[in-house]
Amino acid sequence: DSISIIAFAGNFSTSSRMLVGSLSGGLYRSDNAGLSFALHSQGFASHNIRALAAHPAQPGHLWAGHGDAMDPNGTVWRSTDAAASWQLSNSGLNALHLRGITVDPTTASLPSGPHLYGMGSSMWSVAPATHVLDGGIYKSVDGGLSWSTIDNGLPATYMGSRYIGTVRGAVLDPRSCATPPVSGPCTDGPLQTVYVAASGRPRPGDGTYAAAR
Repeated sequence: DSISIIAFAGNFSTSSRMLVGSLSGGLYRSDNAGLSFALHSQGFASHNIRALAAHPAQPGHLWAGHGDAMDPNGTVWRSTDAAASWQLSNSGLNALHLRGITVDPTTASLPSGPHLYGMGSSMWSVAPATHVLDGGIYKSVDGGLSWSTIDNGLPATYMGSRYIGTVRGAVLDPRSCATPPVSGPCTDGPLQTVYVAASGRPRPGDGTYAAAR
């Protein structure tokens, strides 16, 4: 089966645990740094796993995102038992599919859960254009239990929406907390500067793009 994403557990240095998401076979876990794998997809209602993230401070807490634009179902799943079981974690999420999940490490100790950023699209590639709802950037401040869309400022240039194509990844500026240290990354968060990369929206006919990428 095709492998689409790899993620290390937050305690990889001691557990040698890693996870891989596959195109059609679900999610697999290795506890020996990839020497062998076992299927861990109990509870999933989807298989094309394109986004994976591990809690930086709580071993066994994981998030997985479904990333198939042709079959949008069960966008985000959450596990608290090292992938032994999964629960749907989609409240408030407009995305039909995700391509990335990024965890803010400076929020790892928050009792409500870390801040997460989800990147994807609210557009189903075989659905009418009216299904385009937003810019494809999402945030959770409670460890994935609930989500909000964060696309304010993107130009609403596609049928009144902020669609910029599929958003595929996000990077957090490690020194963008409110009071950064003299040197090195922030330890107290949250981080406030996020960079995202998207596929853009091709302009028909001339090969250029109508939306920033």
